Parts: sequence; structure tokens; C-alpha cells
Amino acid sequence: MGSIIKDGADKISELRFLLNNVSHAILFESLNHEILFVNQSFCDMFNIPLHPEALLGVNCSKAAEQYSSLFKEPRQFSQGIVNIYQGKKPITNEQLLFANGKAIYRDYKPISDQVFSGHLWTYKNFLELKSILSKVEEQKDFYEHLLNNIPADIAIFDKDHKYIFINNLAISKNDIRNWLIGKDDFDYCKQNNKPMGLAISRRAFFKETLKNGKAVEFEEINYANDGSRVYNLRRFFPLKNVEGTIENVIGYGINITKIKEREVALLEREKILSDLVDSADQLVVGINEALIIKYTNRQWSAFTNLSFDDSLKMEISTFVNKNKSSFVDNVSHFIREGKYKTRNRSVGITKKDGNNHILTYYICAFTNSEFKEKIFAIFFNDITAQLKAQNELKKVAKQERRLNELKSNFMNLVSHELRSPLSVILSNVELIDLKNSSIKEDPVPQVYMNRIMDQVDKMVLLINNFLFVSQAESGKIQFNPILFDINELVNQLNRELYSPWVDGRSLEVSVKGRIMNVMADKSMISHCLINIANNAFKYSLGKPTPKLRLKFNSKMWKISLLDYGIGITKEDKKNLFKSFTRGKNVGDIEGTGLGLMVVKLFVKQNKGSIFIKSNQHGTVVILQFPY
Repeated sequence: MGSIIKDGADKISELRFLLNNVSHAILFESLNHEILFVNQSFCDMFNIPLHPEALLGVNCSKAAEQYSSLFKEPRQFSQGIVNIYQGKKPITNEQLLFANGKAIYRDYKPISDQVFSGHLWTYKNFLELKSILSKVEEQKDFYEHLLNNIPADIAIFDKDHKYIFINNLAISKNDIRNWLIGKDDFDYCKQNNKPMGLAISRRAFFKETLKNGKAVEFEEINYANDGSRVYNLRRFFPLKNVEGTIENVIGYGINITKIKEREVALLEREKILSDLVDSADQLVVGINEALIIKYTNRQWSAFTNLSFDDSLKMEISTFVNKNKSSFVDNVSHFIREGKYKTRNRSVGITKKDGNNHILTYYICAFTNSEFKEKIFAIFFNDITAQLKAQNELKKVAKQERRLNELKSNFMNLVSHELRSPLSVILSNVELIDLKNSSIKEDPVPQVYMNRIMDQVDKMVLLINNFLFVSQAESGKIQFNPILFDINELVNQLNRELYSPWVDGRSLEVSVKGRIMNVMADKSMISHCLINIANNAFKYSLGKPTPKLRLKFNSKMWKISLLDYGIGITKEDKKNLFKSFTRGKNVGDIEGTGLGLMVVKLFVKQNKGSIFIKSNQHGTVVILQFPY
């Protein structure tokens, strides 16, 4: 008896060692379904987080019931074990499916001898391999479907350039595609009357791929049924095994006809732009980030007397002889930061005639398909003639200022010098007028007295206009705006001067809108009113009375004065506001030619505007001011 026990113990020890080192999941249970042995592979397969020794003595039927949820059909799994117990027959390669889709094989064998009696279960992952193979087949079908629907023609070759696979886009007809498997492009060209140059070219690129072990890219031109060109971008890509040996080559091509057409159009557009740059008046130079010249236009060559090739690879700063350091700093800063460092963008460059010219410049990024590096374009404008003209203008302006000063001084001198004798004449006339009243015999006729006084008044008005013009041109006129009632001013002037005027007519005044006080220089506005009103009367003798309308709106106030006089000719309108200029149709009507000039100066001083509309039937003068 002891010998039998010892032999059994030794047998169990040997069996445990062997079963713990097999890859299959092993479970051995007693006849009453208690676990006698289980290996680590079993725990791993069923995700049991216990050591195999911890499962010894566990009721196997209950455990199977507990873990039945791991399977796709739990009830069928549990019932299957019961059926196997009852059948007491060996089971081989029974397929089981886990709920997660994992597949296994199960073997069962009842054991009954002198040492062991019970149930031996073996679970194998062979079905997983079968599942993988099935998935590989599915993936093969999937990828073939995918390759047949990718918008590129794809083919797989062996090392002898024989076709192994061809997708539908490469060859659409099934019979030709199936026929070509195992053949090459020479067979294809011969069978389908294609030029052999196509096969020769492809073979050369294929050999290059095998030789270098790298992808090779090339363009290919084919022809559509209508004879139009079809451009394809093709590539041979080597497929290597783990040892690095090329086993197959993938060939694929993409139709780039539209891209090629756009490229041609872009090149044509680029040529047009290049021609425009060449025909521009500016000097254009393209430089890289190191300030080395990469491009010049024709104007640059004409300016420097250097050919395109002569200027290339020279640094742009070598041409600059004035403001060189500022130019280099500015250009370098623009390249780094995208903006100028200083506002001064002028340089001196010597022209081919040996004269130094001043040029301004501006910079921008430049795009051209010929350049692989970043290029910046500098546009130069030759302003030498402009500067010369400006200097001449400055000289002329200086001379004009000197002449204006002399004119102003002369007018001031004349005005002041004339005032004194006029004052003496006026005072003596007034004395004579007083003495006339006491002389009974042969007094001086009053008509002569009146003539002298009228002429003195005209001379005083002329002198005042001289002074106004002189002060305005020299900027010495005083501007004193105040808030006043413009309606009251109009009525006051009308009462004092035009009710009636010297010929018996009166000024007709009307108001439109709500009367408001205005901010302006009252003296200047008064002078303007008197001037345009006097013109309206004296140039419309024998005509209906002039009409003045004062209008107020939300933003502006206006003075409009209408007369029915001789009007202003089209030729004279150009010179309306010039000094000492009068219309050709005024005849012997007196005037100085300074009145409207002074009016315009005063209106402008008060931030207003003056508009004059005129024809042979009359004239309208409109003075418009903001509040």
C-alpha cells in the first residue's frame, strides 16, 4: 500500500511539472468535480487573478457556472459541460467562442485507472490562429477593395518586374488585368500596340529602384482616346523584408494633368509678371537673407551698366555710397522682423554716367518658382530729378516770399503815406464847406465839394482793401470771433446803407429757418456783406432790386444774395478771386478788382465757403458757414 502511494505521489509530481510547462490550458477535476490540478496557462486564458494552487479543491461545476458569462453563449457553455459529463466520451477540438470574439478549441477525456479518476480538460488557442487567418483573408479582401477604389493606379511587382497585383484604375478591363498578372510592361505594350518606349523607360526606373533600394519618382506622358495629353506622376517603392532584402516593388501613379495645366498657367502668369517688372520704371533687385543679389530687372542693368549675370552674387550694399550703414540695418531688420527699423529710406547709388543719384526704396517678400530660398525684392525709385525740382521750387518760393514781403511793405507804405494827404484833403474840404455857409458872394459850388469827398471815400476804401490784402497775405490779419446775432447785423446794414441805396432801390431781405446766434468775426462778416451787396447794386443798375436771404439749418447758416445784373462771363469766372482782376463786361462801372478777393479771404478765415453762380441774367453769391 505504501509503495502504491509513493508511486502515485511521484507520478503526480512528474505530471505537475510537465503540465505546468505546456502552452495549453489544463484542468483536471475529480469525479465529484473538485479541482485536483490546474496550470498557469488556464488562469491566464480565463483571466483568473489567482495562483493555480489557490484553485485546488474548488468545485469545478460551480466555477464553470460562475465563468460562463465569459462566453458568447453562456447557457450553451454550461449545458455543454453537463452533457459531456453524462456522455463520458472523449471530445476533440470542440470550438468555443468568448464574448469578446476570441476563439479556442476544447478537448475532454475521462480518466479512470488505479491512481487517477476524474475529468481532464484541455483548452487550446488554435482557433485564435484560425481567426487571425480569417481576419487576414478579410483584410486582404478589404485592402484589395481599398486599392481598387483609391484615385491612383497601383500595381505590385516581383523582383523581375512581373505584375502580381493591378488595381482597377490602372487597367479597368478585368480580362486584360487578369491576363497581365505574371507578365511585364513589354508584354503589355506588344499586346496592346503601345509604344515600346513606355516599357523601356519604366524598366530603367525599376532597375534604379532595385539598385539603390530607394523610391524613384518620374513623370510620364500618355495620350487619351481623344489625343489629348495625360500627365502622370509615377513612383516605384521597394518593399523589404526583415533582412532588408527587396521582395516586391509597389508602383503607383497619379493623374496630374490639371496640376500640370495649372503649373503651365502659373509659369505664363509668372512670365507676365516678370515682364511687367522688367517694363516698370522702378529698379528691382531680388536678394536673399545674406543680402546677395539673386535677381535684377532691366532697369537695374540700364542704371548700373551691368548685365544680369554681372550683378548676380554681388552684395547689394556694394552699390550704395550714401547712407550705406542705415540701408544695411534697415534691410536686415526687415528680413528678420518684417518691418523697417528707420523711417529714412533713401540711398545714394552711382549711375553708369558717373553721377550720384538719390533713390528711395521699399521691400517686400518675393515669390518665384526658380528660387528655393527666401527672396526679398527691393524696389528703388530714382528721385534725383524730383529733388532737383524741389530745390528749384524752394528757390522760387523763397523769391516769391521776398517779393510778397516787398509788395506788402510797399502796400503798407503806400497806404500809410496816402492816408495822410487824403486826411488833409478831406479836412480842408470840410473847412471849405463850413466857410461856404458864411460866404454870401460866389461860394464854391456844393457839387464840386461832393465830388471831392466821394473820391476821397473811394481812395480810403481802396487803401483799406490794400491793407486787407497785405495783412492776409502776410498772415498778420487778426481774427476775433464772437457770438452775435447775424440777423440783427443784416438788418442794421440794410437800414444804414440800402434803405435806400444811392439809386433809390432798397435791399429785399428774407429769413428761412429758426434764427440763431453765430460764432464768427463780426467785422469780417460785415465787410463781406457790404462788398457783395454793393456789387449786386452797382452791376444791376436799372434792374429789379437785389434780394438777400438768410437761411438757418441744423448744421450750417447761409447768406445768399441774388441780383439781376450783367452777370459774369464764362472766361471771367476763372479769375474771380484774383487781385486787380475785373470782368470784361463791366464797362465804366468803378471798381478795384480786390473786393471778391478780400471776401474769399475773410470767408476762409471763418471756415466758410463761397459759391458764385452767374449767367447773362444775373448772379447769385452764396456764403456758407458752420455754426
